[in-house]
Amino acid sequence: MLNENFYSKLLTVSLILLVSNSCRQRQTPKKTTEYINKEVMIERGDVDINLAGTLSMPTSNGIHPAILMLTGSGGHTRDQVISGLPMFEVIGNFLAENGVAVLRVDDRGQGSSTGPNVRESSTEERSKDAIAAFKFLLNQPEIDTTQIGLLGHSEGTHTATLVANNLNEVDFVIMMSPWAIAGSELWVWQQGNILRKEGDFSEENIQTIETELLKMVTSIGAGNSDEDFFKYGGAACLAWGDPPEDITNDFITEAFGDLRQQWYEYFFSTNPENALKKLKQPTFALFGSEDQQTPPSLNVNYLSNYLIQAGNSDFTIQILPNEDHFFMTGDGLKPNEHKHGEMKMSTEALKAIKYWLKQRSNN
Repeated sequence: MLNENFYSKLLTVSLILLVSNSCRQRQTPKKTTEYINKEVMIERGDVDINLAGTLSMPTSNGIHPAILMLTGSGGHTRDQVISGLPMFEVIGNFLAENGVAVLRVDDRGQGSSTGPNVRESSTEERSKDAIAAFKFLLNQPEIDTTQIGLLGHSEGTHTATLVANNLNEVDFVIMMSPWAIAGSELWVWQQGNILRKEGDFSEENIQTIETELLKMVTSIGAGNSDEDFFKYGGAACLAWGDPPEDITNDFITEAFGDLRQQWYEYFFSTNPENALKKLKQPTFALFGSEDQQTPPSLNVNYLSNYLIQAGNSDFTIQILPNEDHFFMTGDGLKPNEHKHGEMKMSTEALKAIKYWLKQRSNN
């Protein structure tokens, strides 16, 4: 079970629920601007990492606002392909069609970018890649450096927060499916949610599994020692119903060994609270009501409270009805039902981002 303190601090989501009925009344956005795609290569300089990417630049005269897109967890190319849909390409092209320059890059070790695999790197280390990419944008003569921001999805929202806290030149932050609770607690909630949906365990059994999993991942984040990993990992296997005679160190490693990678170690030791309490740039956070990975019920109120404590006077949190973690839809499919090659990006999510950017530019 997740600690009771965690649950007792949750506030009612309805206090800041912003439904998108007004968005639904607007027409589907139409293309307004021509743009060209440029292949770019960004050198870190301080380390042997080169980031390959695509810069989508409107062809209209003058300088343009710009956005750097930051991918979620797992290691992605610049398109962040989900269920066969190039999610970031669709969003990037939409923004470029609406007059915004967009830079999206392959993660380190992915696509044409060099460097260690993402799982061998922490989010904090990857934020340095993002800083290099942002500085590349700043140096482009076609960019309006007073209107340059970040758009992150899932883990990319934490990356965006770290970058914004380190660069005064970041003018705004867009978060899609952000997380605002401790990484260890979020991961354990995700596992418990899966088990509840499968229906193979009693609630009491699931709570026991959650308790042991939380001990294990907390120990990974606290130092990743072999002794603690096998102790708590073994207890988790036992709670799962594995026969005691089968629970050897090799068995535990087979079950949970991937969680000891550097990315997970950082994630399990991280609570976005500290970074979010420093985020002062205008911020737009977009959630899907049916998100099963970073659900608004666990994250929205923490996020709003942390931004208030940061003294952030310009932030908007919106929850789109009937949308999942990726804001994707498919004919006849419910939220969280994905069929490879049959998904489309939600027009409601695109319109919400466009509307926020337009409102901000009019202020």
